[in-house]
Amino acid sequence: MIVFQNVTFAYPASDSKVLDNLSFHVPLRDFQFLMGVSGAGKTTILKLILKELEPQSGVIYLNGRSLSQMKKREIPLYRRRIGVVSQNMRLLEDKTVYENVEIVKRAVGADTATIRIQVAMALKSVGLDNVYQKYPSELSGGQQQRVCIARAIVNHPELLIADEPTGNLDPNSALEIMELLEGFHRQGMTLLVATHDREVLQKYPYLQISVG
Repeated sequence: MIVFQNVTFAYPASDSKVLDNLSFHVPLRDFQFLMGVSGAGKTTILKLILKELEPQSGVIYLNGRSLSQMKKREIPLYRRRIGVVSQNMRLLEDKTVYENVEIVKRAVGADTATIRIQVAMALKSVGLDNVYQKYPSELSGGQQQRVCIARAIVNHPELLIADEPTGNLDPNSALEIMELLEGFHRQGMTLLVATHDREVLQKYPYLQISVG
């Protein structure tokens, strides 16, 4: 699914390398953690997968294809195949829960009937089908993160990446979010989760890729 081969990356303004000759493999339908302290390069790895950054050297493959060979016009369609959950939830405060998820379907040109069905299914899968008319400000932090997860999975991505998805949550909400993510893994989704949350790492004994 995901292969990093000897990947090196440094930001232009920095004298040091964020990633130095990094190699790892995430097989299809696997669940793995990117583990490391803040600033270790976890977010950089996710941005490289999303083609928001390009490595200075090395090769990144997704499903056997080198990302460096991808044409610029292919990138938007490529990104639609990846669900993204971030620590900074980036919900639209003037939109309802339903509308925050609906906008993702509209962006891919889905018809109204499909949108209605798939948004409802996504919200039900994260336990928010009873608050779809509420606004983000009316939700708890855990509920807001559930909206982000619904938004990430509504297009049925083959890969779900999450960047510190429990970082701003209390311990109980954090574990609830991890249970949701693990549920999607059981359904066959490939997951790569960046975290430095020791409690999460201890409770969910999946393979850990150490960064930094």
